Amino acid sequence: MRDRQVITWQEARGYHQQFMKRKKAQLDQMAAGGGELMAGDNESILFLKKQARQKRQEMLLRKEKERKEKEKQRELRELMDNPMSPEAIKARAKAKRKEQRRKEREMEQAEAEARGDIVPQGGDSQSGAVEKKDAKAGNMVNLYYLYEGLEPGYEYRLRVAAISGVGQGDWSPTTWSTMTQPTRPVRPNAPEVDMDSVTKTSMMVRWLTPHENGSAVIKFLLKSCHDGHVSKFNHNYTSIRFEDLEPGKSYSFQVQAGNVMGVSEWSKKSTAVKTLTSISERPGRPRIFSSGITWIILHVDRPFDNGARITGFRVQRREISMYHKASWGHEVLVEVPPMRRISSAEDLMLEPPF
Repeated sequence: MRDRQVITWQEARGYHQQFMKRKKAQLDQMAAGGGELMAGDNESILFLKKQARQKRQEMLLRKEKERKEKEKQRELRELMDNPMSPEAIKARAKAKRKEQRRKEREMEQAEAEARGDIVPQGGDSQSGAVEKKDAKAGNMVNLYYLYEGLEPGYEYRLRVAAISGVGQGDWSPTTWSTMTQPTRPVRPNAPEVDMDSVTKTSMMVRWLTPHENGSAVIKFLLKSCHDGHVSKFNHNYTSIRFEDLEPGKSYSFQVQAGNVMGVSEWSKKSTAVKTLTSISERPGRPRIFSSGITWIILHVDRPFDNGARITGFRVQRREISMYHKASWGHEVLVEVPPMRRISSAEDLMLEPPF
């Protein structure tokens, strides 16, 4: 096996630099016409050209990257120095879209010219109509047509073809990209209450995202119809659980959807749903209001009814004797009249019923 000479990387770099200088001198000599390259140098020339092309591409990419980075830093500084309002942000985005469409139009115009088509001067710049160079003078007719049935906030391109008694001609080149205007979302459907989630004090309300009309939905507004309270949620929420409701009460809801263009109309009211009811809570200890020879008057506080109106009380008594232990009995049913609204201070002056 042949022994290999070991050199340092500094020596290797020096050899490479000498090689590159020699090849460059040969290229300069060929360009000046002062000599010919030795045989076998074609590969070296191709290598040098490829290397120069790669360096030029790398330099262009680096400059483009630096330009984009400077543009980004400049925009950030402008936003920090001058905070923009939502209207200014929308105007800036609109200007960027307009600039992008302008560049697309320039590219399409260049392609049309390369195909031998020309854009008519003085006509509608958005029509995209073209004519062949060999078209006869006076053969162009300006027609305007309202094309309806499009979706808001979408980009479209159109093309036309002429029809005569002989048949249909070729399709024209397409128009430049044109975006329809977005608008606020459509009216949502009425929200629904998940019946399996209804308890005495809570229920789950769900709703669907309506058609956004060209601009993404960013928020929802949910109104409780029983008290008019409005809750705001972002676009990630399509359901919410309401807590601390009253048992046996009816509840219904309405929903609105909103995007950057505004909010939709309120949906229809959801079907009214009642929370569940149950037996009333345990009454507090009754108090002796007065007593006589054969009677006692009790004062009882009405307990929480849990959604079902209290219609009466059952009263039992038990005698207290040191000679025998009596049991509860002598049950009496006392009816309770419906509660009435207190409208004046005189209604608070209630006399005991005796």
